[in-house]
Amino acid sequence: GADATPAASDPNADIRAYVDGTLTAPLPTYFIDGLPHGREFCRHPDGVVAPNITFLRRAKVYEIHGLRVAAFPGRHNPLAHDDESQLAATTAERLGEYRAADVRALRQSNASTGVHPGAVVDLLLTNEWPRGCDAF
Repeated sequence: GADATPAASDPNADIRAYVDGTLTAPLPTYFIDGLPHGREFCRHPDGVVAPNITFLRRAKVYEIHGLRVAAFPGRHNPLAHDDESQLAATTAERLGEYRAADVRALRQSNASTGVHPGAVVDLLLTNEWPRGCDAF
């Protein structure tokens, strides 16, 4: 059989060199995550992982280099989506799932972010196909 290499067994092997400072991203890099793998590197409240690398960890509109970028990370779990309990919120965040509260947060963020609150979003980043986004 194939030998297991550290890169094959570690889903975060590619980013470790940036986090420890061995490498520097050559341009501003942003990512969202539908799985919890990248979250171990994202302790900073603004999502800064390393110089030039930012995790858009929250459902919100960001102003990035003059663009309005709506980030909607996570995966849909129909069993937890409408559960408003604190346990559901904690579990969903740990598992990389979004809930109805995250949809509301994104809408509120769009209405209040930047120089022109409520303006058109230039870019939508999602982990899954954004069904119903035409009604946003």
